[in-house]
Amino acid sequence: MRALLFCSIFILLFTKLFSQTLGGNASFSFLKLPNSAQQSALGGINITTFNKDVANAWANPALLNADMSRQISTSYNAFLAGINQLGLVTGIDTKWKKITVGGGIQFLDYGTIMQTDAAGNNLGYFKAADYAIQMMASTEYKDHFRLGVALKFLQSHYGQYRASGVGVDIGIIYYDTSKGLQASLLVKNMGTQLTTYEPNGIKEELPFDLQAGISYAFTGVPLQISLTAQQLQRSTSIGNEQTNAGTSLAVDNNNFFGKIGSHLLLSGQYRIANALEWYAGYNFLRGKDLNISNGPNALNGFATGFGLLFKKFTVHYGTGFYQKNMYHHFSVNCFL
Repeated sequence: MRALLFCSIFILLFTKLFSQTLGGNASFSFLKLPNSAQQSALGGINITTFNKDVANAWANPALLNADMSRQISTSYNAFLAGINQLGLVTGIDTKWKKITVGGGIQFLDYGTIMQTDAAGNNLGYFKAADYAIQMMASTEYKDHFRLGVALKFLQSHYGQYRASGVGVDIGIIYYDTSKGLQASLLVKNMGTQLTTYEPNGIKEELPFDLQAGISYAFTGVPLQISLTAQQLQRSTSIGNEQTNAGTSLAVDNNNFFGKIGSHLLLSGQYRIANALEWYAGYNFLRGKDLNISNGPNALNGFATGFGLLFKKFTVHYGTGFYQKNMYHHFSVNCFL
């Protein structure tokens, strides 16, 4: 309980320290994308799925545990508009003071893009890419708690424009397998740019996010449900049309989703058979952001997928809906 209280105070302090990240556009926004197919299928963010999939530790380093040792997770996402996303995560149990370490990389290739001037004249082509290298460590704290930290190095290449940065994630998770309960608090992407896109340019901020989540696995039914909250540092001012980020957001005092619901993700996973799991999730914020007037909005925010679970390897697939478009995210985990 003291660990949970300490982490809560820590998170509140860092929320104050990094409150400047609330306004404007952050750099390295690709960090918001899920790094694995299972995360994609669960709505894009899940910080409380306590299982053997080492890729989940990328989302929350506190999830890293000894069961993920000697495991390699690779993923490929045929994302929208020809963007390709690659990921790799691995973990090792050090057997020293119950510490598990891990690392990985996330790479986005935006392909070759035409460069034009203000009049639309073709000035040639350039390549664009983002990547993050992440190192993680997690340890058990007394009974039912794990603490985790991740350090990431960030790089963006957009033709002649390049930037680098560093970020830190810190999380704590409470788990009680006898009750099927997991709960977590997480601060993501605390950090800064090291170099800017232009020489001596103003440093842009990272996409800071304060998250919390809870999962419950039913007894006698192979079903786990999760509720995850994101962007908790962005508190909406009830009764007016401003958030403390300085952006306009119409709020109805009687509209639950305008006040709280847009922060939430609801997801579930169901074990259909010994080797088959089904995942589904709904991201309220994504659904709200993607809705357009007179457009196909029905499935915005929904995600789904499945997992094939074998002794030596697993295969996961996840997809989500963006108006009429879908992406296809695949992950393969190998146990060494």
